[in-house]
Amino acid sequence: MPTKSSNTIKPRTKVDYNTKLAAIRESFGDIPLHPDEPEYVRFMYARRGLATVPGVKKGSRDLRYVIEAQDLQAAVCEALDRIRTRDGEKIFQEVAAHLIDGLRTMRSETRPHARRRDRSA
Repeated sequence: MPTKSSNTIKPRTKVDYNTKLAAIRESFGDIPLHPDEPEYVRFMYARRGLATVPGVKKGSRDLRYVIEAQDLQAAVCEALDRIRTRDGEKIFQEVAAHLIDGLRTMRSETRPHARRRDRSA
């Protein structure tokens, strides 16, 4: 069985704050970045290689998955509001519980540790 060489794992290099800010601005354009928000800077820096779409502000870019998640949430909320209005609170609760259960199942099925556990059973 071949072994992994030590050259396959790249050591993490420390990137200074100004370099991160520059990389974020290159990926996302003119978005507000504040030096007193290091968590936000880390978040955006880690996602700089993900798909983007034109942002609301001219010259900016937004993360595509964030926009898609917001659109999905709005569509689900609108549909649930229609169901509640048309069919009542009881049916609304049933549908909402069904959606929540389905999302939990999907989420647990995509976790690597859940797949390993399922295979050993």
